[in-house]
Amino acid sequence: MALLSTYADDEYLPEFGTLMVRDHWDQGVVVVPQPDGEPPREYPQDTQPTGTLTRSGDGWLEGSAGDGYLIVRLEAHSSEPPDDRLEWTDVAETPYYSGVGAVGLTYVTGGTVARSLELGGPGRYAVRVSRRAARADELADPDVADPGDLWRLQFWPDRCAALPRWLRRGRPATRAGDPGWSSLLRGNAMELGWVASAATPEGQLGATEAEMERWGLDHRRPPSWLDRPLWTAPPPALTTGHPDLDAAAEQRQRESRAYVEREAVALAAVAAQLGVPAPTSARETLPLLVAAGILAIDDSSGTRRYRPGQPKRAQDVLDLPPDEVRRLDLQDSRARYTSFAADLVSTVVWATAVPVTTTVDALADRVLASTAEVRATLEYAASRALLTVGGDLSAAGAPLSLSLPAPAPATSPSWGTPAPRSAASPQPAAPTRPWPTAAPTGGGNLAVTLFAARRGDHSPPGPQPPLGPPPRAGVVTGTGDLIVWRDDEPVVVATGTGQPAYKALRSRFGVVMAGPQGITHIPDDGRGEHLDDVPVWHAAISPDGRRLAYTEIRTGRRPRNRIHLIDLADGSRYTMPWDESDFLTVVTVDVAAVYAGTTAGDVLRWVPGAEPVSASHLVRQIDPLTGTILARSREPGVLVVRPDGTEVHLAVSQEVQLAPGGSRLYLLRHEPPALTLFDVTTGPTRPTVYPLPGRRAPNESMPGQLVWESERDFVAIVGPANAFPEPAIRIDTGTGAVHRVPLAPNCGYRPMLVSPLL
Repeated sequence: MALLSTYADDEYLPEFGTLMVRDHWDQGVVVVPQPDGEPPREYPQDTQPTGTLTRSGDGWLEGSAGDGYLIVRLEAHSSEPPDDRLEWTDVAETPYYSGVGAVGLTYVTGGTVARSLELGGPGRYAVRVSRRAARADELADPDVADPGDLWRLQFWPDRCAALPRWLRRGRPATRAGDPGWSSLLRGNAMELGWVASAATPEGQLGATEAEMERWGLDHRRPPSWLDRPLWTAPPPALTTGHPDLDAAAEQRQRESRAYVEREAVALAAVAAQLGVPAPTSARETLPLLVAAGILAIDDSSGTRRYRPGQPKRAQDVLDLPPDEVRRLDLQDSRARYTSFAADLVSTVVWATAVPVTTTVDALADRVLASTAEVRATLEYAASRALLTVGGDLSAAGAPLSLSLPAPAPATSPSWGTPAPRSAASPQPAAPTRPWPTAAPTGGGNLAVTLFAARRGDHSPPGPQPPLGPPPRAGVVTGTGDLIVWRDDEPVVVATGTGQPAYKALRSRFGVVMAGPQGITHIPDDGRGEHLDDVPVWHAAISPDGRRLAYTEIRTGRRPRNRIHLIDLADGSRYTMPWDESDFLTVVTVDVAAVYAGTTAGDVLRWVPGAEPVSASHLVRQIDPLTGTILARSREPGVLVVRPDGTEVHLAVSQEVQLAPGGSRLYLLRHEPPALTLFDVTTGPTRPTVYPLPGRRAPNESMPGQLVWESERDFVAIVGPANAFPEPAIRIDTGTGAVHRVPLAPNCGYRPMLVSPLL
């Protein structure tokens, strides 16, 4: 036996509580299929994906990891490594088929992964998955208080088709049930059931009301949160300038009010059965939670403290309708058996001969569980059509046959698949729609008829508007290339890294590009200067184009959040003094200061050389032409602060943005695409609506991006590249003129316009 290669990650943060390993393959790599049948696909069964510890299949492996950072070790061996199960809390072995011969550590929603571990070619492997609590000395950073769990995955060739087996369990295979109270009482009424445990001081058996209230304030609950109403009526819907959207918002408000009323009635009914008053605030839920057994009272210290209780099942305490009892029973069974059911299903999906013939005793030995756990979980799996079980479950040694249920026959086409069409059926003609060359101006809704995009409408447009100039500041391709137009010809100024940018901003000297590979300033001569190597989502340029502010976010066990300001003229750099563990976001930057948002919802104003202070308004935008401020309002709507200090409150959707010049707000709508302008003086009563053309592809949000090139003109991405003659248009809001905007032919998927200086 020889250790061939290793890979380690001390800061792996699982997504959805799931450790994820997948085959790594590059473009053009030939994937070798398994010769003796298809191994399990990813997520083939309606069971908890990871099982109690792990499960695997064709190029994928999952681990039940929970939350928090992990230490993960991947090892490739030439043959089965020594058995050291006694050094671990949980150990299982499972087959793994690799069609590539290389694997990588990734995430549930991750795509192509780094080539982390070379296995030794395509084929069938065994994986021993071991888990235990990590020791502090197993981390490079000794100051980390909680190192989390250590996972070790050992791969070795296995051609004998061994089935999954469990070698060590740190807790029972089945889980505790769900007593159902969370489902009946919902989050608002259940909140103190969770807070009591979190707020308990070290060495105490529970928390007092004062300690719970203090805990809430420390975790951003509002003042007097314990005595606030459990439910509050939603605020009035704010106008968007579109009658259909406003009507839909009003309907949602009515539904929200009806929901609040139903919740209050349902909670009062539960309280009446438990013999306590119906609560109307969080503090008043304490008697209810005690009566339900969710909390228990501890008076041993002379002070009333609340600690977690051991509640009975809600359906065994309350008189509930039969349908509700059945729902809670199923919920309880899922909590108990779903995870372990995935283990049992794994032993069947990897079998080469189906049905699998076994006994309860043999299966219990393979999965390292009691016969009672196996019997109960097989009954659950059969009831949920996860397995077909044949034989006598009551006798531990009686033969059983296990197989996967036959797939249900398809009764209708899947979503997005058109129904079969008879050969004799006439094909509908593709509709065409005119493109106007101009649109009327003035107040009120404009009857601008453009190519009306709808989901699934891929018909070609009719007569098109004229072709106009290229984007004023340039465009970034889907692979990160920066393209600008010189003498009406597109020129690649800088070659990208293969990944798209998050932001592209014109400076006085060139273009700032921020993305997953960091932030770079590319002067007009193309000689780029890399400013930081961390992913950058938030960046802003001062109105004069000289100063750049951006947020540095470093993740990991010791995260760091900092805001930097760089003078692009001389390269001088300043860092905002602040608690680096508190998340900060660059909002905007003017000629004097940087504005940053905090996790508490505040906005700070920072002048280099001084300490940051709370801004006078909750700034969202500052108009670079006039200095007009768009701010969050403490009342429904938004606040516009003019340069002379006068404030205008507008009851419009909080998604609006400030148009250049500071006299208008605009709102983008995506279905159907449109831009709506609100005049700050007249308010939301007379919006001007510009419908936008767009060819909507599946899962596309239209328009994809919008930038203002002047106080009047904006350019919008209105279609995916290669699906529209020109995927961008320019509209003059003064004359209503519409022009197509040429983009480079190699812009790829989701090109990004460079935001110009105004």
